[in-house]
Amino acid sequence: MQQTKQANYRQYVLAGDTLTKRERIAVSSHVNVDNPGTQDTRDVFIANRPQRQAFCIRMKWAFIFILISIVLCLFMIGSKIALTRALHEEYALLGERYRVAQTEHRRLKEAFSQKSDASGVCYYAVQSLGMRLAGHAETIGVQAAGIPFTTLPDTQLGSASNGH
Repeated sequence: MQQTKQANYRQYVLAGDTLTKRERIAVSSHVNVDNPGTQDTRDVFIANRPQRQAFCIRMKWAFIFILISIVLCLFMIGSKIALTRALHEEYALLGERYRVAQTEHRRLKEAFSQKSDASGVCYYAVQSLGMRLAGHAETIGVQAAGIPFTTLPDTQLGSASNGH
């Protein structure tokens, strides 16, 4: 590869605040620049345009809006704090109700275990009802009979007659 040397062309820019004669100045069409080097003898007429101020808010209104926004922020923060306190109170109330329910549960469980104790039931039956524990010879045996696989249709449906 062959490298070719390119010529350097330096461009000089006029520095300072002086303008040369007939120099073109690129500016916006809204700006009027007076070039003293111009040899034009005509009078330049520039129409007066009403100066419009940029949209702005006066300081007192900005201050009022800032105060209103600060008050609103403080109100929102206060309502969040009040809501948090109310929730903590509700949680405390629910916790207390849970503890009361647990205590009641333990008391009822104790009462149930006392009342369902077999010795307590037997003692109540003997003392209050005049009952006694049956012996082996006095016990009645009960046997459950199974349904036979071949049955008559009327026994399945049931009948009100005494013909059996």
